[in-house]
Amino acid sequence: LNRVCKQRADRALARRGARYKGGLLLYEWEFQQRGVWHLHFVVVLETQLERAWAIEYVKAMERFGPKYMFGIVRTKPLQNPKPAEHCAGYIAKYLTKGSAARLGDISAGLPPMGVAGKDVRHAEALSQ
Repeated sequence: LNRVCKQRADRALARRGARYKGGLLLYEWEFQQRGVWHLHFVVVLETQLERAWAIEYVKAMERFGPKYMFGIVRTKPLQNPKPAEHCAGYIAKYLTKGSAARLGDISAGLPPMGVAGKDVRHAEALSQ
């Protein structure tokens, strides 16, 4: 899904004449208590090109997510971006929280890395 969304966003900007290829800055999976995988991802929104790329990426995520069994994609952070310092603190708690889980028994059930989205309802199907 990440590859599809990235290609869509890159091509959307190319159609507008921009020579920019974006990408996710960081992403981290979290297994929630309700039994679904949740993905946090970080994009850069500093320049107009970065913001345009991020918006196109999320549009593609919303369009193609259901095909890959992904649930809700929240777009509010794109409308009200936070400073880098805030994002760093926010994502750090998920990085440290997830590191212990990766060492335990659930590590075999982690979704494949490189996939981006939000709630994954059938993580075991993705890992096959």
